Amino acid sequence: MFSGSGTATLIDFLDEDTMTSNSATAVPSQQSVKAYVDAAAPTYTSGTYTPTFTTSTNISSAAINSSSTPFYYIRLGNVVQVSGAVRVVVTTGSVDQTSFYMTLPVASDLINTHDLSGVITGQPISTTGTGEVIGDSTGNRARAFWTSGTSGTLTMVVMFMYRVL
Repeated sequence: MFSGSGTATLIDFLDEDTMTSNSATAVPSQQSVKAYVDAAAPTYTSGTYTPTFTTSTNISSAAINSSSTPFYYIRLGNVVQVSGAVRVVVTTGSVDQTSFYMTLPVASDLINTHDLSGVITGQPISTTGTGEVIGDSTGNRARAFWTSGTSGTLTMVVMFMYRVL
């Protein structure tokens, strides 16, 4: 509605979902704004998953700690965060490196080891050890490794983040 003594001009009105014209003077429709915002919003998903474990060094078995404590993940855009507890059977303690691989909840074509990073730790740290989690670009999975101070069955907590590539 126009009121006053001035003159009215026509408004340039656009119905453009992608806003590709990048106009500094046109007004977009409500539907265009909603379509643009919906398309630009990052993907958000979360849930639980059951990783597949592959033993590597100094471990005879690896599995989720219990069915009541699953692995959790959150994905926001192209970033995924993972956490959970794994039960491992370490064959030799002391100074031996210990490692296993685990699958990812959201597939990614990892290129470098630093495309995925995190930590692995147990309680008490003095006997279970603490270490790091990195990307395995060959298998597109996570690799956890640490120096275990003891042998036997250990519960280790794994936390890492990676980009979906």
